[in-house]
Order: sequence, then C-alpha cells, then structure tokens
Amino acid sequence: MAKVIVGDVTGTADITVGDGSLVGATANLHELRSTTTQFVAELSRRIQDTSFQTATLGATFQSPTIALDAKRSLVIKAGVNSTITRYTAKDKALLGTDPTVPKIDIGSNDYWLSFGLQSTVEVGGTATVGSGFGVSLKFGSAVKLTGYTLFSESAVPLPTLGEAIGATLTNFGLLASSAEVRKQKPGTVRSADVAGRVTVSGSYSLPISVNQLALAESIVPFKFTVNPNLAVKVTGSVALTGEYACTCWRSSDTKIVLALLKKKGTTLTAGFTAGAGITAPAGTGDLIEAFFNAVAPGIDLAKSGLTKDDPRYKAINDVLQDSISRTFSASVNASCAASFSDQAALVYAIDLGEATDAAATATDKALDAALGGDWSLLPKLPNARELRNVTGTAEEIKFTFSVNLLGLFNYETVADFVKDCTIVHNDEDGSVTITDTATAKRITVASTPYLADADRLRNVLYEAEVITAAYKLAGGKYTPDFKMSQSLLMYKAKMSTADLHKNLRLAVLIGELTGAQLDAIPLVNPRHVVIDAKQDLDNDHLMQVFFADPGARKGHGLQELKLLGRRTLAALLDPADVVDKRRIAVLNDDAAWQRMDANGGKPPSDSPASYSDWYDVTFWANAIYHASTPLQETLDALQKVPAGADPSKNANFMKKRKKLQNAIGEVTHDTHAASEHGWPIAVMYTLSGGRTGAMLRARWNSVEYIPLSHATVLASPALAKVVAARAGGG
Repeated sequence: MAKVIVGDVTGTADITVGDGSLVGATANLHELRSTTTQFVAELSRRIQDTSFQTATLGATFQSPTIALDAKRSLVIKAGVNSTITRYTAKDKALLGTDPTVPKIDIGSNDYWLSFGLQSTVEVGGTATVGSGFGVSLKFGSAVKLTGYTLFSESAVPLPTLGEAIGATLTNFGLLASSAEVRKQKPGTVRSADVAGRVTVSGSYSLPISVNQLALAESIVPFKFTVNPNLAVKVTGSVALTGEYACTCWRSSDTKIVLALLKKKGTTLTAGFTAGAGITAPAGTGDLIEAFFNAVAPGIDLAKSGLTKDDPRYKAINDVLQDSISRTFSASVNASCAASFSDQAALVYAIDLGEATDAAATATDKALDAALGGDWSLLPKLPNARELRNVTGTAEEIKFTFSVNLLGLFNYETVADFVKDCTIVHNDEDGSVTITDTATAKRITVASTPYLADADRLRNVLYEAEVITAAYKLAGGKYTPDFKMSQSLLMYKAKMSTADLHKNLRLAVLIGELTGAQLDAIPLVNPRHVVIDAKQDLDNDHLMQVFFADPGARKGHGLQELKLLGRRTLAALLDPADVVDKRRIAVLNDDAAWQRMDANGGKPPSDSPASYSDWYDVTFWANAIYHASTPLQETLDALQKVPAGADPSKNANFMKKRKKLQNAIGEVTHDTHAASEHGWPIAVMYTLSGGRTGAMLRARWNSVEYIPLSHATVLASPALAKVVAARAGGG
C-alpha cells in the first residue's frame, strides 16, 4: 500500500492507494495539492455526509512518464493537472443521457467519485498510429484520462471521502488494451478525452437523388431517360476525425459497454475509401461501377468506353470518393449534433464471459483494434451487440447524395453520354455533376477542373431546369415519361439564427408550415444544420409554368411574370435584415421597378443589391415569356405528326423545334438562379399553381424541426395570400 499526501491551503493529510495501481505503483504519485479548494477537513467525513463537490489539483509524480509499449509513452502534464469530483443523485445520470448509451443512473444511495488526469501521448516518429484510447493520433496529442468509481450503500458501508479518493486512485487505469479492459473492476468507468481518427468498415446504402437535365442543344424529343435506383450501395471504410471521449463501463463481472462519444460543440470530418476494409490495403477499391449502376441501371461501362485504362477513370473515382466523404460528414454530424452534451458515435455492449479460449482471443483482438482506432471488428463478434454506429445503422440520418446528369439529352443513348462525360464535385453540398467537357469548363475554374464553383454551378443548373421543362413538354408523348426534379441540399456545421430563419422561409412559401409556426421554432445556437428540399414537376405542372391558359396554350404576360417573380423573391427575404428590408421595398414598389426597367436595372441609391434582384427576375421572366410562343408552335406541330410517324422526320416539327431551340439558347444563358438558394424551387412552385407536392425537411442540433407533425399545409388557393404576405414582411 502506498501513502499519498493530500493538501490544500489549510494543511495536509495522508490517503492510502492500493498496491499495483497505475498512479501509485507505476507513476509513483507523491502528492495531490489544491491551492483553491479547501477539502482536507472533509477527508474524514463519510462520502454521503461531506459537502465536497470538486477540486482542481496539482498531482506530483516521481515517474511522470508511463511506457505504453515500445513506441508510445504517456507523459503526465506538470503543474495543475488533475481533478476530483463527487457525483450524487442530484446529478441524476453519470456521463449524460444519450439514449443510445445504457444509462448509468445515480440512485439515492449511490455516490460516484472521479479522478481526472491531463497527459500527452508521445509517439516515436510522426506517423499516425493507434493510441490505445479508441482513436489513431499523431505525436504529441493531449489526452485527459478519467476514472470513475461507484460507492453504494446497498453493497457495503460507505467510506470516508479520503478512503473513497484512495479507492478511486487505486481503480484509475488506462484504456490501452484488452488486458486493461479485462482488469477493470465492476462498478467503474474509464474514459479518455482525445482528438484523433477512428475507422469503421462495412457496406453502406446512400440515398441518391438524380436530376436529368437538358442543355440548349438537346435532341427533342428525348431519345431515352434513366430510371435510377433509390440508393447507391458501396463497400469500404469510413475514417471519422474529430474530438472524442472513449469510455468503458464495467457494469458487472462479465459485462462492459464500450462507447465513443463525439464531444459537444465539435464537428467530425469523414473520409471514405472504397473497398478498404480490415484486411484490404487502403485505396484499392473504386466506386465507379457501383455508382453508374445505381444512376443508370444496366449500363455497360466497357461498351461506354469508361474502362480502367481510361485517363478519366482515376479522376472520376477520386471525385466520387470526395463527394461520398462529404455526404458521410454531413450525415454523421447531423446524427450527433447535440450542443448541450457529448453524443455517441459508436456504442457496443460486450460480454466478456466467453465460453472458449478462441472466443476470448477473438474478443481481445477486436478490443485491441478498437482501442487502436479501428472499430470494424466489434460488430462481427457474436458476444457484442451494436447499440449505435453513426455511419451505418438504419436509424441514422442519411444525407442525400445528389447527382446531376447535365446534358444527358444531348445524346442518342446513355452509353454515348458516359463515353463523352467528365465529373465535377460541389464541395458545398457534396453533389456531383456529370456532364460533357465543354460544359464542365463553364462550372469550374482552370486550377481545379474537378471542383465546381458553387455559384457558376447553380446558375447553369437553373438554366438547365428551364430548358428541360420546355423540352420535356415539346417532346409530348414521344418523350420517355419521367418526372423532372428540383432539389436543394444544404449542410452547415454552424449557421446564424438569422440565416437559418431566412433559409426556412421557403418552407412557409411551399406550405410546410405557417409563418407563425416558423417564428415559434427555437433557433438558438443552430449547429449541424441540414435543409433538404425537393419537388417533382410533371407535364401538368410544366404546362402551367409556360402557359397562363394551358388548354389554349396561351402564354403568361411578361409583366405578369415579372410581378410573380418579384413577389416570390420578396417572400424569401428577411424583413428584419437591413439590406433585405430595402430589397423587399424595391421589389414591392411598381414605380421603382419601372424606373429600373427604363434605366437598364440601375437601382435606387439606398439599395444597390436591388440590381441583382432586377437582373434575376427580369431575365427569368424573359426566358419563360420568350419560350412560350415557340413552345406552343412546337406542340401544335407535334400534334399534327401522323400517328406512328417519327417526329424527327417531320419537316414542320423540326422547323418549329429549331425555332424553340434558338429561343431557349438566346434567353437562358442570361438566366441566373438568384442569390437566394430557395429561388429555383420557389418560383417554379408558385408559377405551377402550388400543387407540386414540394417538401422541405430541416434539422439541427440533432432534432428534426420541419416538417412539424401538426403543420398546417396550405391548399393551393392560399398560395397568392402567402406570397403577398411574405412579400410585405408579414
């Protein structure tokens, strides 16, 4: 037994630490001293009677460096480096209340005591290695170790505070190996706060959204369409880098709960490697075949010319891995985004009472791998039960993997499209755009040919949406049936309350909830915000987009379109923002708008941002207005094509189609998607009469706030009132 001096400003006392303990026998703890908290007088009181709550101390060790193995050492910080804390029934639960982690309730006769110690793991060399604390980390990483011990009156007479501190120091240990886990006493918890990387492997199903989009030079009627799967299935490993607490609760002689919790208020970064599992070397897999078979089932990549010796192959594979990594990052952060407590990323309940030596060996191998940063073996153990895996379980939030097939209908077959395609990644939302090389140059910069400029991409995609809408109608019954889709995906690790409130105005406009309901939603300190909006547009919707009277094929008036565009854009702005308030005033001022029309868009001096609004609304209205007449003529010509005949062989139809293509090409290159992210969905929703079934889901801080379970869904006759009310700031 070792004696340790405990002191404060009033004096000192001795406590006893058991033989063989880490702090006593290995590190040779000499003294614990506090310069701020007076608690020496409390050491003789029973733990249930003491007023002691917590103390910060300086722990002095004769051997402050503890060898973990031949390469790693744990170096205890000098100076103020430790804490002792008492937990009672008033604290309700030890280590928080995450519902995926078995709860450690503190009963009325239970008392927990913890000892925390700050240290650094030093590693020979600079490579990332397994730390023994649940993650892989680099040289010089800080680690806070904490040991918790339960003292319960139902089991034995309760000790004094001094005896409890001695017992807690005796039980204090590492999460360094399976051997340490097996030596851990029942009724104790060990925890390590550490930053690093953890790896999990498996098969994953990612929901995908595929947007089929035309460009001005498309073949009309479209020759084909794709029927994508609902998800892309991939196999590989996910590396999650961030700040964690790795905890092990020994609940009984044979039962433990091993958990990795993301520290509150932090963000995880995910990196996906296809095909790399426990035994496969990293980077040996590729995603291309799985991806294209999900987007265009049945595609033969070899016949399409996209083979592994194609110079594009590696670049496309790398872009897909980057995009899926971004998708995983958004998903895992949205799943454990609570700002008020640590939240579980991985949790396993494990039975250490194995029946055979072989089973015990397999358990030790999986535990050693997990404590070294690779948790992939644990779910394979028959004696382990997975309680949470933030990367793959069905209950987790799945961020949609969005795919844009831009210019798909410029080709005779999907194979021709793939043969000529390249792929571009949008780092803002993780989406990928597959398109031809010339179009790719419009949405990227030369220095990063596979990374989209987000603003350029939004403009080109919105231009393509207008084109696709017109051409889909122009092909009539000869165009393969598919629903044109519009989507909006946003993920932000942090978002201001004002920005979130503004981004959610789209939900009010499309009838997901009322303005009053939006204002009632708590928007305090939003973290890991996910906004996912989508609408499908069928031919009836599109006829209303281009024609005020679809039956007579009579187009909208230009001023009518401008007014609708102005009102819709105003409904997305925030009247509480100074700049937006001026923009709303100009959008609602007919006289000011007429002056801007007369002066080429010159805005009022007090609202320079209104120029962009004028440009966006004016050229959008022009695109719809100037497309309606040639579209009507094309539809009339198509109606006259004899039954069973090929319209591409009909001279009149081809003449009208060419006129439509020329009109579309002239006006859409000037069309912008507007500065507000919700504009494309909002304006098409409004113009089509508000009957598209548009939806918006939003969650932050691990709570889904929209849709509301009791939300008031607005019927289409109320649409005009909504737009008018929001335009006026109501």
